[in-house]
Amino acid sequence: MAASGPRTVFGVDLSRAMLERARLAAPDATLVRADAEDLPFEDGTFGAIANLAALDLYAHPSRVVGEAARVLAPGGRWVCSTFVRRAGTAAPALASSSGVRTPSIDELAGWAKRAGLRRFGNRPFRGYAIAWADKE
Repeated sequence: MAASGPRTVFGVDLSRAMLERARLAAPDATLVRADAEDLPFEDGTFGAIANLAALDLYAHPSRVVGEAARVLAPGGRWVCSTFVRRAGTAAPALASSSGVRTPSIDELAGWAKRAGLRRFGNRPFRGYAIAWADKE
């Protein structure tokens, strides 16, 4: 059963323009300009972390997963959505020039495991995936 009561929603982005857009969509959220590879929050701060449609854009996505796990409280859940490639295939040529880092599901699961997250699950579809894992 889900907990009831008020919740504080935080949004994090390095881009001022994206934070301005977020302010319009979520006027009650606390928005923070920060790098997802170096979050300005204490360990175990959040009950849930969502990194949606961006993981493949970071220079070091494994660090982003590690930071999410660090600020996630025990019993919390991490969720991401990202483009993925089939295991054993090379990253697309576009990746080297664009900065896009397209992981395989196996790589994503490995990042979660190394970050201390467990019970990794995913739902891939058409080169994209939603993945999740829990912090024990």
